[in-house]
Amino acid sequence: MIVPLLRSSLLLTLLLCLPVLLIRARPYEDSELFALLTPPEGCPAPCFMGIRPGLTTSQAATALLGSQPLLANTIAPNPPNGLRFRANHPHGLVEDTVFSYLRVESSVIQWLRVQTNISLAEVWAAFGQPDWGSRMYTLGSSYIYYAIGYNEPDISFEFTVNIERGPLRLQDIFQQKVTLRLGSTMKDYANMIPRLRQYTSTDLSWWHAS
Repeated sequence: MIVPLLRSSLLLTLLLCLPVLLIRARPYEDSELFALLTPPEGCPAPCFMGIRPGLTTSQAATALLGSQPLLANTIAPNPPNGLRFRANHPHGLVEDTVFSYLRVESSVIQWLRVQTNISLAEVWAAFGQPDWGSRMYTLGSSYIYYAIGYNEPDISFEFTVNIERGPLRLQDIFQQKVTLRLGSTMKDYANMIPRLRQYTSTDLSWWHAS
C-alpha cells in the first residue's frame, strides 16, 4: 500500500517540477522574440520598434510601424485619441485578430499596448524572474489581472487568469498570452515580487481572492 503511494507522490512531484526545470535549463534562443522586445540600437528603453512613449510623435510612429513587414497596411487611426495596428498574418509574435493600441495626446505617443502571441513561459525563459509585479482582483469577477515588469530593459507585460474554471493547472499559468505595455504601466502600484516558486507551487490558492 505504501509503495504505490510513494510512487504516485514521486511522479506527481516530478510533473510539478518539470516546468521549473524546463524554464531554467533551456537556453532561450528565439532571436525573433528578442528582436521584437529589445530596444533597437540608439533607442533607449522604454522603446518599441523605435517608438518611445512621451517622445515619439504620432506621425513618426505611423511611419515606424508602417516600415515593419509584419504590420504593414494595418495601421489606422483609433478615434478619438490614438492609433491601432495588428499583424497582417497569423502565427506571428504580434496578434493578428485583436488590435494593439497607441495612445496619442498633443500629437505625441503617451503609451502603447501590444497584443502578442507570446506566453508567460517564453517571457520568463527570455528575461528571467521579473523585478516587480502587481495583482488586481474585483470581488465577484471571474478574472485576476496581473502585470509583471523588468527594470532592464524597461518593459512590462500584462495577463489575466480565469479563476471560474476551478483549480488552476501549471499550464494554465505558463501558457497565458501576455500583452506588452510601455509608458503607462502598473509599476507604481506593484504589490508583489513574482517568483517562479509561486507560479509552480502545488498550492495555487494564492491565485484566488482572499
